[in-house]
Amino acid sequence: MTQSTTKPAIEEVMETVKRLIENEFELKLEYDQELSFDSLGVVRIIVLIEEEYDVSFDEDVVRLGNFASIRKTSELVIDLMS
Repeated sequence: MTQSTTKPAIEEVMETVKRLIENEFELKLEYDQELSFDSLGVVRIIVLIEEEYDVSFDEDVVRLGNFASIRKTSELVIDLMS
């Protein structure tokens, strides 16, 4: 999906982000479950999302709190696609 396409619904993004993280880290997650990744884990998540959605994360949004749950991460992805 590229930035020039219509912005997807939050539910669609949440499902994709959940799938990416579960597959990468071999986890089973809930949407609002608290995630506790270290900085290297967050970098891995960023790379997965950038490849999936063709977006770039600016330094100012790369904070552990933005990756605290599937929902928060997905909200950030939606914002990046705006």
